Amino acid sequence: MGLFCEIADADTIQRNKPERPRPLRIDTRNIVTPLEFECEQRTYPSSHFCRAVSGAARRMRCGNITPMQLRSAMLYVKDLVQMKRFYIDLLGVESTNQNSTNEWALFDAGCVRFALHAIPAQIAQQIEIASPPLPRETNPVKLIFEVVDVEREKKRLESMGIRTLRRPWQQPGEACDAVDPEGNIFQLCAPGVDALC
Repeated sequence: MGLFCEIADADTIQRNKPERPRPLRIDTRNIVTPLEFECEQRTYPSSHFCRAVSGAARRMRCGNITPMQLRSAMLYVKDLVQMKRFYIDLLGVESTNQNSTNEWALFDAGCVRFALHAIPAQIAQQIEIASPPLPRETNPVKLIFEVVDVEREKKRLESMGIRTLRRPWQQPGEACDAVDPEGNIFQLCAPGVDALC
């Protein structure tokens, strides 16, 4: 199934002309993931999500700044084995790295890769994690995973014994937070909904 994405041309937007911006039309009917497409002599990763394609195209060029793209997100973890099993169950995919598997795990999580890295043993010994884990409300990083059905995923996580949190600003069906085995808070977010931390 193909998708067409129409994105306002970056140069037209920058000039801020009152006329209607020229659309950049990307025909994804013949695209099979994983893939890359060429734009302004740069290679942009894409996926079967139209939004991912449009996001890369929307950032084509801003003046002389070369666009930066998030390639991976990594969590440092105390118990790599437990956390690897948790995120395999959460994401529904196996880790993809073949080397140093006792030190880190890499997952293909759609447009961005997700990784876990073991904290060095001498530091990990000093870390205590409560059971059940306390949510790390002051952690400066929060991972947000897009899911087709937030409520179904919420129920699935709860059936696995995972604590979920519905914040006052999160609407049912749109978003909810959850806590991983080491207390890291992550969010489930529906497609098309801007994630609110």
